[in-house]
Amino acid sequence: MPVNLFVGNLSRRLLVRKSATCSAPPAWLIIKRLGFDLTMTLHLTGKENRVILATGNKVIYPSQGPCLIGPVIKIVVDGKPIRFYQLALLDDSGGELFVPVDKAQTIGIRPLLNRSDIPKLLGLLKKPARIAKDWRQRANENFKLITSGSAFDLAEVVKSLAKLGEKKSLSFRESQTLEKAKKLLIYEISEVMGETKSAAEKQIDKALKARKSGSS
Repeated sequence: MPVNLFVGNLSRRLLVRKSATCSAPPAWLIIKRLGFDLTMTLHLTGKENRVILATGNKVIYPSQGPCLIGPVIKIVVDGKPIRFYQLALLDDSGGELFVPVDKAQTIGIRPLLNRSDIPKLLGLLKKPARIAKDWRQRANENFKLITSGSAFDLAEVVKSLAKLGEKKSLSFRESQTLEKAKKLLIYEISEVMGETKSAAEKQIDKALKARKSGSS
């Protein structure tokens, strides 16, 4: 059952849920605002990514995209105060994520790519795509790639589903997966390069078009 919480003196009502679908124990606390759902499934790799979490820094949160690190706040859960990093999503949604301080290094949060990585990322989109024939296998592979937090894994999802879409109509779920992966790439390229999301999308589309031309 959800638990009602209150943050400091702001009295912002939150919901906390335990996720039953995480691939590694223990069950994870997922937080969302009332009226704006931020619930997500975390893919825990067990690997530590030693990113510096300091107020004002920008990081990538797996399957959510670029975030701006805000202050550390305390939230009382079952009568116990727990310290959370407050992360503001940079996807124009106005949403926020709250990450337990003692778990932040184990959930795949990473720094943004360097500017020198962007040509490599776009170059990957131009290379031939591998497409699994079975839709269940595709769904499983794409889920793992999206939740890994890697921009290069997102590129694999985008180019494989874009290629599949050239052969047949994508299912509703695969269309959503393609849209999500592409948006996450757009958000990161935009932040790294300091350009508009529209300009970042044009770079991705140009790379995909180059792959299509090269394979024809």
